[in-house]
Amino acid sequence: MNLTPLTCLQILVLTVSISWPVGDNLVAADLSAYEIHPEDSMTYRAYNGSIDDRIPIRVFLCREGDRWEGSYFYSSLRLPLGLHNEAGKDETPAPETSGRVVLTEGPLIGPEGSTGRWEGIFGDEFRSFEGTWHSPNGKNVLPIRLQESDENDSLPAVFYRFSSSWTQSRGSIETRNENSALVVQFESGNESVRRINAAIREAAADAFDTGGPAESDLVRQGDGNPFTDLERAIRAEPVAPENLGLGLSGSDIQELTIQPVYNEGGYVTVRLHVRYYQGGAHSNYTDRYLTFETATGRLLDLRRDVLKPGYEEPLARAAEVQLRRNLGLKPGAALSAGPLDVDEIELNENWFLTVGGIGFSHEPYEVAAFAMGFVSYLLPWDDLRPWLRDGALAPLPGK
Repeated sequence: MNLTPLTCLQILVLTVSISWPVGDNLVAADLSAYEIHPEDSMTYRAYNGSIDDRIPIRVFLCREGDRWEGSYFYSSLRLPLGLHNEAGKDETPAPETSGRVVLTEGPLIGPEGSTGRWEGIFGDEFRSFEGTWHSPNGKNVLPIRLQESDENDSLPAVFYRFSSSWTQSRGSIETRNENSALVVQFESGNESVRRINAAIREAAADAFDTGGPAESDLVRQGDGNPFTDLERAIRAEPVAPENLGLGLSGSDIQELTIQPVYNEGGYVTVRLHVRYYQGGAHSNYTDRYLTFETATGRLLDLRRDVLKPGYEEPLARAAEVQLRRNLGLKPGAALSAGPLDVDEIELNENWFLTVGGIGFSHEPYEVAAFAMGFVSYLLPWDDLRPWLRDGALAPLPGK
């Protein structure tokens, strides 16, 4: 299958559904070809703007149908906040006719919860936005104004969606396997951006361990399809009926989302968020961040490319200061006096860029109970500057 490039305002949707007949006998499936659905378009916009006409913010938004999802940064020392709406919950009228949207604001990384609500109207082709920010209790209402940023300031993006699934039954017991992925690719003729896209596709394929047949009528190497490896990896493979699990233990669901969380100033950070469920009380989650230099396409390594040797101890102590502040603990208090299970932080390699500095994220169970979710903090440029390698992140605004 040859992929035809779409505009940066479209999403290419490629879907495979695999269904095995109900019963105890495993029957080979008739796999349909991938289909392109250009009507399922997704806009991707990067905005500059303000809240209350005085607080600068940087906003990235994606729209698919009546669903919105994105993130934004205050131009200060804060972690990114997420923005989203859910059809039927936020009562957002069809934006195609009204332009009006209601978005829920909450931590993009860290414990779930709402920190506010956006209500407003998009301008022509969603290139501007005017509305209001509402505090969770509704008592504070502030104006919001956004304007699409210069196209050269961030890479235009296109998103690709994949899914594969099967369901089997054994008597009254049903088991299922579902894999899905939403993968960002950046539009540019530059070889450096092509390298970034290839690295993202490779990371997406690596996120799935289901495997698949080395060759098939559906996926062939050398057919001009850059997603060959991902399509093979995402194939949901059936199990023999006698090996079917019982009840919920028979479910195996994995969802991957790769979206940009930072996209400006010559650098882009993408977040690989994986949700997987194999039975039990709840799903599990994992995050991984990849940061690229757009001029070269280089995947940056924190130790090799960004920070000088010896940064671990002083920046870990700075991280503890930030965490105490975030958790409402007194200076010098033990971290375990709050919700964490540790008293000292070790910086990991799971880092991402923000306007105000470099953020770090710890997985559930890594430093706290699952209920805490991802434990994240931001080291501001003032803390980082003595430890930055010469020339590292040089053109980045704010550094």
